Amino acid sequence: MSLDLERPRTRPAGWFTLLGVLLIPVIVAGGFLAATWQATDRLSRVQAAVVNLDDGTRINGQFVPLGRQLAAGLVTEQDENFTWVLADQENADAGLATGRFVAVVTIPKNFSENATSFSDADKARKAVIDVQTSRTTGVADSAIGQQIADVAANRAGRELTENYLDQIYLGFNESGKQFRRVADGASDLSDGAGELNTGVGRARDGIDELADGMGQLSTGGDQLVAGSDQLAAGTRQLAGGLDRAADGTAELPGQTGQLADGAGQLAGGLRQVAPGARQLADGSSQLADGLGRLAPGARQVADGAAPVADGLESSAAGARRLAEGTGPLADGLTRSADGSRQLANGTTELAGGLDRLTAATAELPAGADRLVAGAGELSESAPRLREGADALAPGARRVADGVAEYTSGADRLNREGIAPLTEAIGGIEAPDADRIAALRDGSGQVAEGAAGLDAGLTAYRQYLSRLAQDPPGSCPYADEEGGDRLCEAWAAGAASTAEAAEQRLTSGAQGRPALTAAAGELAEGASRLDTGVGATADQLDDFAGRLPELRSAAARVGESADALTAGSADLRSGASQLADGAERLGPGVQAFADGAVGFADGARATADGLRQLNPALAEAASGARELGTRGGQLADGLGALAAGGRQLDTGAGQLADGLGRLAPGARQLAGGADQVAGGVEQSAAGAAQLAPGARQLADGMGPLTQGADQIAAGTRQLADGLAALPPQLRQAADGADQLADGAEQAAAGTRTYVDGVRQAADGSRQAADGMARLQDGSGQLAGGAKELSDGLADGVDELPNYSSQDRIALKTAAAQPVIVDGTDANLLPESTATSLLMVLALWLGGLATFLALAAVPARALTSRASSARLAARMLAPGAAVIALQALALTIVGQVVLNLALPTLLGVFGFLLLAGASFLAVNQALVAWFGGAGRVISVIMVVLTAAGGILSAVPGWFAALLPLSPLTPALNGVRAVITGGPGVSDGVIGCLLWLVLALAAGVLAIARRRMADPRAYLRPRTA
Repeated sequence: MSLDLERPRTRPAGWFTLLGVLLIPVIVAGGFLAATWQATDRLSRVQAAVVNLDDGTRINGQFVPLGRQLAAGLVTEQDENFTWVLADQENADAGLATGRFVAVVTIPKNFSENATSFSDADKARKAVIDVQTSRTTGVADSAIGQQIADVAANRAGRELTENYLDQIYLGFNESGKQFRRVADGASDLSDGAGELNTGVGRARDGIDELADGMGQLSTGGDQLVAGSDQLAAGTRQLAGGLDRAADGTAELPGQTGQLADGAGQLAGGLRQVAPGARQLADGSSQLADGLGRLAPGARQVADGAAPVADGLESSAAGARRLAEGTGPLADGLTRSADGSRQLANGTTELAGGLDRLTAATAELPAGADRLVAGAGELSESAPRLREGADALAPGARRVADGVAEYTSGADRLNREGIAPLTEAIGGIEAPDADRIAALRDGSGQVAEGAAGLDAGLTAYRQYLSRLAQDPPGSCPYADEEGGDRLCEAWAAGAASTAEAAEQRLTSGAQGRPALTAAAGELAEGASRLDTGVGATADQLDDFAGRLPELRSAAARVGESADALTAGSADLRSGASQLADGAERLGPGVQAFADGAVGFADGARATADGLRQLNPALAEAASGARELGTRGGQLADGLGALAAGGRQLDTGAGQLADGLGRLAPGARQLAGGADQVAGGVEQSAAGAAQLAPGARQLADGMGPLTQGADQIAAGTRQLADGLAALPPQLRQAADGADQLADGAEQAAAGTRTYVDGVRQAADGSRQAADGMARLQDGSGQLAGGAKELSDGLADGVDELPNYSSQDRIALKTAAAQPVIVDGTDANLLPESTATSLLMVLALWLGGLATFLALAAVPARALTSRASSARLAARMLAPGAAVIALQALALTIVGQVVLNLALPTLLGVFGFLLLAGASFLAVNQALVAWFGGAGRVISVIMVVLTAAGGILSAVPGWFAALLPLSPLTPALNGVRAVITGGPGVSDGVIGCLLWLVLALAAGVLAIARRRMADPRAYLRPRTA
């Protein structure tokens, strides 16, 4: 049956109805936008609970509460818009049931244990958190709950990943430090190997030169030994000759000393006799003079005595004068008598001394002759001895200089070449086997650690790849409402997160190398390091094995060099003694020759003087004896004469007193005067004879004394020279002996030296061969160490080193590589919601227009106007309303979106076009289907609203959306607002629906204008 319901009213719509129709879309759009505008800023009112049931775990003895850290991180998170509340399980369940909490995040007991199980592949388990959303909250709260669940999961995953990556980065840093230490050690090893190779090269060159020099020295060794033997034999012969010469001249100093003593005594005696001889000559001269003066007086006295006697009376005065003259005469005679006695005594002593001297010098001429003969022979052999000594000294000195230069070169070679080389080789320590093993183990551990890190990152990347392709486990939202969509979103989020993390691992960030690439390079470099360290260790082991051989060869070379040095010292000492002895021999021979020549001259002069001395001494002794005798006689006569003079003086005085009485006495005086005159004349004659002899004696004493002194000095010099000659000859013989000993030592040292040279040559050749092998090994060692050092240095430069800030930035970026910009992550984006509400409000405005207004005129049947005009007349009021609605909605959009003027004008124009198409479509729907058309209009609103809010609609739903006239309008408005593509498509779609709707509306009015009897039963309006 059918219902016959009438409309509540049939009168035309007034202005209030039109105003209501106008405000309906504005109220709907404005109210909805006001409720959802900046809704994300009010999400802090949304509460979510965190229930921490985690018991924590222990890693390396340290308690690790990851659940507590996750809960604390969620509660203290400042960047999220939700309010997290710590709660126990009971309060969380109650809050979830009442809607206080839109979601509850439960951290299970084994969360920390599972989260830290990734270090063992067999025990690795996922850390799961339970997220439940409330079923009693608002529609959008489900999405908020899902967002809360994503936040919790992302937070947990980010915390775990950041911790894991931080350990990885720390491992990189630690590996880099160890690698740098290994690289530094390899660099030091390379430097040391290079220095060793350089030193071995220099040592090899030195040993090669040593071997060549030793070969050359060894070649001339036989000649040197033969020359040393000849030198030793010659010097031994020289020493024998000098010993015989020393023995032959041993008695000469004593004999010459005796001769010097006799000459000295002769000179001393002559010095003692010389003053007496001088006095004798003076006294003799004075005596002769006095006697000469006395003789005439005495003769006058004798001659005058007779006349005196005849004329004493007349000669009283003469007597007195005589008395006066005889007193001084008596005194002179007394003094002459004293001088004569002294002369007699001196001449007596002189005669005795001359006798003794004559006896002492009797044998001297024969000895002097023998001495002259020996000195002649000695002086003749001295030049030849000097020539031999002079010829020997330069040769010995050249030998000493050559030996010194030779031994100095050998010593310098040993000191500066062989000894430092031997010491350096001996100081080379064999590489410590423990350190080599530790180096092998350390490099192996570094290689294993780097390989493990690379394998761990590879496994982690594979895990992320599997996670991106197939999320593990079951979806936690499968049992909830809309579980399929939630699980799909969960899987997509897990896959995107895994892909982003995998991309971060494989591509790197902030100019840093990718983790997997860096780990691979680290593993490869560590493997090369391990290989290089192994090769270096093998070379060190080989070097350690060959080091004893090298040390033994160096020791043999050192021993040979020491023996060479010892022999060189003996050879140099012997050659030096030889040269010194030869040089001392020359001056000794020269002094010997000079002494021999002087000795010969002195001996000749002595012999000549002795031959002249003996006759003179004999004649002088004879004259001295005669002089002594005559001097005695003269002294006696002078004594008598002095007594007579005194008597004469007395008589003269008496004569003077009584000449008269003494006439007879005068006669006696004349006789005595004659005797006195005769004696005086005899004395004067003897004194005259004595004076020349005494004068000659005195004059001869000076040259005789000088000759004696010269003889004594010459013989003393000769004695001294002869005394020095045997020691010099002995010294020369000793020097010659020493020279011979030194020559023999030199010969022995030369033999030792030659043997040492040959041994050193053999050892140096062996050392040269060993040094060649050592240089090859050290070159290989240096090359391998350099290659290892360069490879490690390159690897060190490629190793990443992350600071604390770098680690924070990297682990944050890698743990959450993709983030959502909070300004666009609204539950209802403003541009999308505004465009959707504009289109829906405009459609509802068109629908409301034909709820208030008729879609077909009631007098369409009787009207004479065309159907098109009637349709236009019915659309005209709605068009005005639609235009006002478009303007109002544009203003609302400007308030919400703050559009630019071109965009604003574009939105307004497009809304006018869309409103016109909406008005025409609603008019056509109502004109054709009446109330059913309005239902169809509402269905289109639902389809468009559902599709605009959510893209994940059913397939049939998605198939109907393109058929809705709201779809092109919505796409066009969105394109205008966002500035994206699709504006032209929207315009074309709206124009197409406008044309179709206008045509349908005209057809509907035309259909109504056909007569139908049922239409007259009751008036109807559409």
